[in-house]
Amino acid sequence: MKKFFFIFVLYWLHSCNGTEKVNADTIKTSISEKQNTEKIERVIYESGGDKSGKNVHLVITKDSIIYRLTEGVTDEKTIVNLSLNNNNKDWEAFIDKIDLEDFEKGKPSEELIIEDIPITKIIIKTNKKEYSKTDIQANKTWDYITKQIIDIKYSQLYNHLNLKK
Repeated sequence: MKKFFFIFVLYWLHSCNGTEKVNADTIKTSISEKQNTEKIERVIYESGGDKSGKNVHLVITKDSIIYRLTEGVTDEKTIVNLSLNNNNKDWEAFIDKIDLEDFEKGKPSEELIIEDIPITKIIIKTNKKEYSKTDIQANKTWDYITKQIIDIKYSQLYNHLNLKK
């Protein structure tokens, strides 16, 4: 009986040892995967082409918000060139809800381009890749970015510059 018990204990110790090794390998893999994740470095929002001829170019990074408003179709006249500091907490909250896979799957709008409607383009640059989409429809990430830019960044800039919407 003692031999059986001894063999059982050895078998149990051996199987536990293997489990620890698997867990250690899994932990190493997860750390490796985390290190290889894409990090969003900037979000670029461009809108223009409407009847007014005004074009908006907005670049949002961890540190700054760069805003450029131009007017005209052929000879662009710069109306505003502005650079503001960005709060790191605002940046983290902003990019936290951006789903790159969802954004990449987005399809362009099938609506006809009409002169009065501006064309909107969003570019997301990461440490690995650049994602660029124009006038996507029915896409959660596109809607989220557009809402954030219009509701928060865009409105703040208009208020800061005291411009008419």
